[in-house]
Amino acid sequence: MHDAFSARIGGVESLLRAVDPRTVNPEELRRCAGALDTVAPDYVHLATAVAYSAFAELLRICALLVEWRAAVLEAGAEADRFLRGAKERRKLWLTEFTDKAPAAILIERSRGIEGLIDVGDVANVLATIAETSLPVGVIKAEHGDRFSGIVITPGDPSEETGEPVPQLAVAFLKFALNGSPAAETHFLTPGQIQDLEIEVRVSRWPEGADALEIRPLSIDPPGTYEFPVFHLSKPQGEAPYTLKERGRAILKVGQGLYARPFEFRYSAHFTPNAVEQPVAVVGQRTLRIESIDLKHDSLTGYPGLDSKILKLREDIRSQPLVLQEDLGNALKILIPLTNFAGRCVQDNLIREKWTEARFQAEIRGELRRSASVGVELEEHPHAAGGETDLSFRGLRIELKVGSNKRLELADCRRFLGQTVSYAVASGKRIGILCVLDCSPKKIAPFPVEDGVGIFVEGKDGAAVCVITVLFQANLARPSDLSR
Repeated sequence: MHDAFSARIGGVESLLRAVDPRTVNPEELRRCAGALDTVAPDYVHLATAVAYSAFAELLRICALLVEWRAAVLEAGAEADRFLRGAKERRKLWLTEFTDKAPAAILIERSRGIEGLIDVGDVANVLATIAETSLPVGVIKAEHGDRFSGIVITPGDPSEETGEPVPQLAVAFLKFALNGSPAAETHFLTPGQIQDLEIEVRVSRWPEGADALEIRPLSIDPPGTYEFPVFHLSKPQGEAPYTLKERGRAILKVGQGLYARPFEFRYSAHFTPNAVEQPVAVVGQRTLRIESIDLKHDSLTGYPGLDSKILKLREDIRSQPLVLQEDLGNALKILIPLTNFAGRCVQDNLIREKWTEARFQAEIRGELRRSASVGVELEEHPHAAGGETDLSFRGLRIELKVGSNKRLELADCRRFLGQTVSYAVASGKRIGILCVLDCSPKKIAPFPVEDGVGIFVEGKDGAAVCVITVLFQANLARPSDLSR
């Protein structure tokens, strides 16, 4: 029961943390939803699986409410798009679960979403959902059948035969993109055809059904994507059935660096519509896809660094108290910094030992040349009783120089204390640390993206993310390494 219990409690705790208006944890809520989807097909009773599947999707709707509240409080552009998205997703959710008795209590507890107009009411909605009682999720035995829970209804064939009939259920077991299992957030290049494969488990095949239709649902504009509708014919053999199918998918447009990923959710029903319905659908059927065209619109000019920036963005988004506005400002700083780090390795720009003052002057110049930073970069503002090196919209940028021995990213941890102090004193959950390693090198440099990362200092309510960039300088000549 460990996985089931942890997934359930994780979702509740994420909702309770989000009650505090200072908490911005949409990615945490989505991650908990994914965990619930993962274990749902393994529940002994179908009613439990349906309840937890409904709860998982409700967590994703709550994630949009958290993003709406944060965007309004930060005076973000088009903040109401998150509220519209949450209400539209709930309509789709109701279409699927209204006739499912196990989800009835969640439907009742989530009615507050319909009338939301003020961000101050989000806390009550989240708390009400978090307090909802759900059945205990018991995982099946190792060799037991999934969905063994039986409900006998009038006219059920089991009344004549004495044999119980399994409820009609489809469990999504796996998505694969181009042959690889779909990650929590998958990356696809826009405008390119991709292979999308699904694997589902069907408890039984209803009498008179020609095919099982699996169709994508999304709140994104239909003209922005084409995802396959799968038609699965009745297989041979005895139930339950495990079916696989492959189709073609394409995202027609890319997304902005600061936009949330595309999200698709698959529904299932048997055709023709006159056959036995409804179908209980559970499991991993939600796809979250990033679609930023880095090939034609690179962030830094270095593919490895572009990929690292996207990963760091997701890692920071998963931290519950980081404001979206601060993350956006950090990315504006990180892009020119990593570009400079890439050039330092490519052209060995720094071939001698530098002082910290000279390093600061160079970083200041690099950032000032960025049109997204420019005049808003400050030098030597005060925080925590000290004098910071640089600052951008309240985000503190600390600079350090090492010249005695070769450094790797892990070695930068010893510089974190000062950066964290400045960030906390400035009311921020993000700090930026730049470390120049200008020690003489006797071995080849490591890939520049390996010198970029984040350190999370503190726990829960006291955590601060320190984005760290290590600049490799004073490199050995390649010819000297062959002697």
